[in-house]
Amino acid sequence: MKVITLNTHYLELVDKYYSAKGFGGFVASFVFFGFSLLYLAVLIKSVPYIDWKFSTSEEMLLLMSLICIPTILFSFKLLKTEWFAWTHYPIRFDRKNRLVHVFRLN
Repeated sequence: MKVITLNTHYLELVDKYYSAKGFGGFVASFVFFGFSLLYLAVLIKSVPYIDWKFSTSEEMLLLMSLICIPTILFSFKLLKTEWFAWTHYPIRFDRKNRLVHVFRLN
């Protein structure tokens, strides 16, 4: 745990998950943008040549859709939970009143 604030009345610390914050968003952003660009490139390459007879372009488009769309959705969900969450959840030990204050979402 890391100390945020220390004075004569209280000691404020961050929770144990503070050090891991940001890494999931970093990885998910590369996956999200990488697979989005890959899927966009496949769409640009295959859509003008589709005959709807399941030739090579249609098979490639279907395969890339089955791979890219779930990956893009999962990485977007991870980005949403990582980027729009609190940066840390403080724990405050109040020495003067002998209380422990914990940040809760509910």
